Amino acid sequence: MNDIAIARQAGVRIAMGTDSSGTLCPFGAHARELELYVEHGMTPEEALTTATATAAALLQREHQIGKLAAGFAGDVVVVTGDVLSDIRLLGDQSNIAHVLTAGVDRSDYLAAAASVLS
Repeated sequence: MNDIAIARQAGVRIAMGTDSSGTLCPFGAHARELELYVEHGMTPEEALTTATATAAALLQREHQIGKLAAGFAGDVVVVTGDVLSDIRLLGDQSNIAHVLTAGVDRSDYLAAAASVLS
């Protein structure tokens, strides 16, 4: 994790990697990666940006994805609580109020996902 601090000091842009799926951030528990970023010096806002705007920019798709704006594609996760105060809220499924995909509420998939991951 010291490498993250070194990379940030050198100006390296860091994007959340949802393909980790190892023991550190197992598949389905990707919010843990954001927690680790915060535990190692990022603000919650900076950590969230690794999964949104920075990831979009590094994919060269910043004009299509990466922010909540008219004409942009993306999903929205509605969380109970303030993730900018406590990023760990994202990792607790009981705090996920809604999941919107292309404007459609897919919250019913939360229960199905939970059964697969448990």
